[in-house]
Amino acid sequence: MPSIQVQESDLEVLCSISKTSIVHAVDAPSNVLKDIVAHSRKNIELCIASAECVFLKFVDGEKILGYILIKDYWNLSDLFILPEHQNQGIGKALLKDATDRCKLYSNKRYIRLNSSLNAEEFYRRFGFKVTTNGPSKSAYSVPMEYTY
Repeated sequence: MPSIQVQESDLEVLCSISKTSIVHAVDAPSNVLKDIVAHSRKNIELCIASAECVFLKFVDGEKILGYILIKDYWNLSDLFILPEHQNQGIGKALLKDATDRCKLYSNKRYIRLNSSLNAEEFYRRFGFKVTTNGPSKSAYSVPMEYTY
């Protein structure tokens, strides 16, 4: 199933997916997790109606299983899949669809992100490499870049 554009009505579901995924995947103290969840919600709220973002969701029937948010066609802010639906190709499909759109609209020729430590291998398989072009946002993330 192809990825589809996020709608404003998806806000609470996307926030729930990000919170569930962060708590499940990031090994950090609860105060740090709370900050990461709040930051993710702010990104969702700011970008949900923005023309400068690639904001796609993966849906099975009526249920959203995951989403991706790339700001300004180069800054991969969020890629979250419900834990029970991970390792089923959803993240790969979202990342491919979003990357294809970035290639059409960005002249930067790269996508950057701060990967959680447990997702680093996923991004490496897609072609991302650890970079020194951007600082890591925390001890719980790794700056990475994909060039095309």
